[in-house]
Amino acid sequence: MEKDVKDAYIMGSINTASSAFTRKGSRSRNSYHYSFKHEKICRSAFQSLFDVGKKSLSNILKHYSEKGAVSRQHGNLGRKPKHAVNFDDVQRAVNFIIGYADEHGLPQPAALRGSDKEPPIFLPCDSSKKGIRSLYKSACETDDVRKVEYQTFTNIWTSCCSHIKIYGSRFDVCHRCELLRKQVLDACMEEEKLVALNEFQTHIDVAQKERDIYKKTVKDSLEELQNADRQGHHIPPLSSDFTKVHYTFDFSQNVALPHHARQMGPLYFLSLKKVHIFGFRVDDIPTQYNYLIGENETLGLDGTGSHGPNTVISLVHHGLSTYGYGEKDCLLHSDNCAGQNKNKFVIAYLAWRVITGLHHQITYLMQVVGHTRCLIDAGFARRSDCDSMRELQQVSERSSSTNKGILYESGGDTSTWKYYNWKEFLEQFFTSLPGISKYHSFRFCADHAGFVFVQENSDAMEKELR
Repeated sequence: MEKDVKDAYIMGSINTASSAFTRKGSRSRNSYHYSFKHEKICRSAFQSLFDVGKKSLSNILKHYSEKGAVSRQHGNLGRKPKHAVNFDDVQRAVNFIIGYADEHGLPQPAALRGSDKEPPIFLPCDSSKKGIRSLYKSACETDDVRKVEYQTFTNIWTSCCSHIKIYGSRFDVCHRCELLRKQVLDACMEEEKLVALNEFQTHIDVAQKERDIYKKTVKDSLEELQNADRQGHHIPPLSSDFTKVHYTFDFSQNVALPHHARQMGPLYFLSLKKVHIFGFRVDDIPTQYNYLIGENETLGLDGTGSHGPNTVISLVHHGLSTYGYGEKDCLLHSDNCAGQNKNKFVIAYLAWRVITGLHHQITYLMQVVGHTRCLIDAGFARRSDCDSMRELQQVSERSSSTNKGILYESGGDTSTWKYYNWKEFLEQFFTSLPGISKYHSFRFCADHAGFVFVQENSDAMEKELR
C-alpha cells in the first residue's frame, strides 16, 4: 500500500472524541477513538494492526486535527534541503575520480562490441571504491571543502564516471600473474605459500614501478612543452633545447574491410582485406598518428613481413623524421614483443641514430610483459562500419580529437613513407646484444657511441655493453 493511501485509510479509521483545554487555556488537547472494522480498539492494537509507529501516528493525528483528512506533504516540498548535494560537490567528486583514473588507470582501446560508450579505464585490482573515497575525504579535509558521504560518492561515480571500473581477476592479461596466482592457491605448506606470495608480490612491485616510470615520462614531457609554450614558442616547435620529448609506438589488432556491425551473410564467406594499424604517439602535444597499412602495402609476400623489424623501424624512422621535434634527447616506450620491438635490429637502429647525430641521447623503455597498457591503446579507432581505407581514416580521426589517420600513398618520391631494408644495413655494423630479453631499459648516448647502457628493471644497476 502506498504511503498516501495508507495515511488516508488511517485518518478514516479515527474519530475525534473530545477536545479539552489545559488549565491555563493556552493549548487544547484532543482525544481520539480508534476503530477496526467498526469496532473500537485501543491505540496499541491500532498501531499493530495498521503497522504504524508511535511517532508516525502522532504526526498523522496532528495533521488530521489541523488540516483535516487531506493528504500530507513534506515540509521541504518545492525547496531544496540545506544538506542537499550541490553542483560544486558533484563536480569536485567527479574531478577527483577522473584524476585518480588518469594517474592509476589503464585505458582500453575501445568500448565493448555493440556499445557507443566511452572506452573503459580499469583501475588496479587492489583498488576499492571505499579506499578511493577515503583518499577523496582526505583531499577535501586538506582543501577545507565540503565532502560527500560514501553512498553519494558511489552514486556520483556510477552516474558520471561509469567508464571507470576496477579490474577484476578475469581482466588480468598477464600470463605470469596467472601462474603465480595459481601457485599461491595450490600451495599446501606454509613455506610454499610464503615463497609463492613473495614472488607474486615482487612481480607486482616491479610492474608497478615500471608503470610509474611510464607515467612520469609522459608527465615530464607535457610539463616541458607547457613551459616552452609559456615562453612564447610555437607549438609544435622544432627545438633542439627539448630533452624530455616522449614517444610511444605499437601495433594495434588487425582489422578487416569491409567491416559492418551487422555482418551480411555473403561477406562471411569472402576473404576480406586485412588492414594493419601502427600507432606512433607524440605524448607532448599529445597527438597520435595511426598508420593504416593495407595488406597490399606491406613488406613480404602476402604481408608476411608486415610486423617485422624492417616495417617497425621504417615507420618509427618516418615518425621521428616527420613528426619529431628535432630534440637532442628523447624517450621511447613500446611493449615487450620480441619479434617487433625488442630485437637486435631496433636496438641497432637507435644506436645508429645517436652515432649519426640525429639524437644526442635516446632512452628506450619497456614495461613488464602483461602490464604494457598505455595511452596509445586508447588512441586506436573504435569499431564502426566502414567499407574503404578512406572511411577507416575518417573513423580513426573521429574516434579521438588527438588522432591523425595516415594512408600509404605510393608514387616514387611522393610516397607517404618508404620501406628500407634496415636488417641488411644494420647487420654490417652492429652485433647482437646478449641477454636482450631480460632487459627493460636501453640507453644510448653520443658521449659513449657504440655502447648501450642496460637495466633489467628500474631498481637494477645500469650496465654498459658494447
